[in-house]
Amino acid sequence: MRQTWEEIGLDLADNEWACVGQLDDREITTSLGKRLLMVLSPFVFLHLSPHPPHIDIQEDSQTTVHAIPIGILPPFNKSPKTTFVEVDIASRLAPRNSFARVFVRSLIGNMKFGAVLLPSRTAIAESASSSTHAEDLKLWGLTLGMTLDLVQNMLEKMSARPLAPTAASVVFLGEGAASMTSIFPRFSIPDVNLWIWVFGKRYRDVIRAWEASMSHSGTNDRRINWSGSALNAFYGAVRRALVVVIILRALGLLGALAGLAWWLFRGH
Repeated sequence: MRQTWEEIGLDLADNEWACVGQLDDREITTSLGKRLLMVLSPFVFLHLSPHPPHIDIQEDSQTTVHAIPIGILPPFNKSPKTTFVEVDIASRLAPRNSFARVFVRSLIGNMKFGAVLLPSRTAIAESASSSTHAEDLKLWGLTLGMTLDLVQNMLEKMSARPLAPTAASVVFLGEGAASMTSIFPRFSIPDVNLWIWVFGKRYRDVIRAWEASMSHSGTNDRRINWSGSALNAFYGAVRRALVVVIILRALGLLGALAGLAWWLFRGH
């Protein structure tokens, strides 16, 4: 609440706002989930007034506040537009050495996050220094994960039977999204994804346990942070997969150089 007041001047302690609940905590990490930075505890507030809320953004801020109509989000929108957001993982693994960044990028490629496209003409407040972009907004990463949690809770209240975590994922990212893995990144080089799958047994076990918890008890077991457990297990598989891929690439390169040297020596 304090952060909301300081960033955009929105007072959630006012009588116009009512806190309706809390979503699962989410861990903010770096180094592919290895180092914990902070724990994010998202709360959901309902605006009770028929009038738009008062928002006061600092002039030197680059913040823009958007009001997204609920009809744009699934399940109300049956055909949401989806895309991918590519992140240069090499710049994070080797931020200081340009040669190392190029080398790592050639080995493992970029990370690709699933995203939902939102219309850009939904801004209700922006600072004087913020620039207006004509491109669509992209709902992805941590924000998409929290939105999936919210939509899943809404679907559970609307449905007569409990829904597994796959349901919200399919609603958001289409029929091709077979599980909650849809909101987690993939790599642009296919064999990296293959090795993630090879080392992802623990991650898949967490997803199955999450689904079993909901299907048997009829509700999510709040004693376990399922999304956090799944994320930690997934990035554990990513780290092991990247180590194997880099070692195999290095061995292949050494083998190619040794073969070239042998061929040149034999030719002479």
